[in-house]
Amino acid sequence: MFHALHPVSHLVKRSTIGVFCTFRGGFVDKCELAAAFEEANDGSSLSFLRIPDTDEAQRRLGVLIAAGEAPEIVLPTGVFGINLYIDEGIWLDLAPQMAEAGVSLDLYEEAAVRAARATNYFGEDSDFVVGL
Repeated sequence: MFHALHPVSHLVKRSTIGVFCTFRGGFVDKCELAAAFEEANDGSSLSFLRIPDTDEAQRRLGVLIAAGEAPEIVLPTGVFGINLYIDEGIWLDLAPQMAEAGVSLDLYEEAAVRAARATNYFGEDSDFVVGL
């Protein structure tokens, strides 16, 4: 699951975009996605901060957020990570960018959609999407 802390339009205007990640989810896949992103966005690059230990990653992300140095993209945090910061208003609503790109949540399992929409916080009828 990927989460953004800044508007996507803001991200592609930056020369280097910080990506916070654990080793879950396959770093090779992330490198391939980074290469595709950089090719599509000339002049932009992704800088990965990889934290191998899940507990340390949770701690480090909290420190970065508290210091005002949060990365632009966080992957993956899962439902626990979403909920840990949901009431702080740091997650970007991805719904407008998804609609613009033609991405539908219909492609995903119901449990994943509920997590992406953080229905436990925003309610069942919310269109807010905090992760994908």
